[in-house]
Amino acid sequence: MKIVVEKRGNEWLAQVVHIGDGLHWTEHQRIQNEMSHWVKANCAGGYISGWQFYFYDEQDLTLFLLRWNN
Repeated sequence: MKIVVEKRGNEWLAQVVHIGDGLHWTEHQRIQNEMSHWVKANCAGGYISGWQFYFYDEQDLTLFLLRWNN
């Protein structure tokens, strides 16, 4: 999985740009759901829009990247 990070004002955007080759769309959905649940359970603030994960705290962003970015 590859994630691109961009600073936008007072928040960080982590956007998933590549998941893996040859995955069925149901596997994409399962991964997206797992990522969303992980963020909600482990991060203090921010919001999710599809494959875009927004963080207000750089520490939350770092935890997210350590968990999900290859």
